[in-house]
Amino acid sequence: MRGSLQEQLLNSGLVNKERLEKAALDKKNKSKTKSAKNNRHKSLKNKQAKPKKAAVQIPAETETVLDKTIRIEIKKLLRANKLNDKDGEIPYNYIINNQVKRFYLNAEQQKRVTDGELVITNWNDRSYLIPSSIVSELHKLHPALPIANSVANEKTGEHEKIDEEYADYVIPDDLSW
Repeated sequence: MRGSLQEQLLNSGLVNKERLEKAALDKKNKSKTKSAKNNRHKSLKNKQAKPKKAAVQIPAETETVLDKTIRIEIKKLLRANKLNDKDGEIPYNYIINNQVKRFYLNAEQQKRVTDGELVITNWNDRSYLIPSSIVSELHKLHPALPIANSVANEKTGEHEKIDEEYADYVIPDDLSW
């Protein structure tokens, strides 16, 4: 007994060919009407949902455009003022977001960083050595931009307390942390 159920029913004489064709046609029409109803139902849902989505998305799009323009401005400002030296040999460790990071400087840059003329900032996982004069412009664009400088540590007073405790000890010239 091989073949489909329809063939078996036809061979046994329980149904005739016309009845099988009618059943196939009815089945085809039912699936078409179901899919048409589903499509109409989906289109009605989409029409009802679209105005709500549009009203919500307009401010979000505006914010992303604004964020994008701010990011572009920060990137331009950092690239225009960066003083990174690819040949820097002196490692300088700094702290940003409770992580110790390392940046390589030349001798002049190291002196300027310790004097507070230059600062290091991170943007998109890249470090930039920039003049401290543009820090205020960067903070206007993005107040939470992390900036590491030695002058900020001195202003907090923590640096002075530590210096007072160890004032009697001589620090070797070649020591850097």
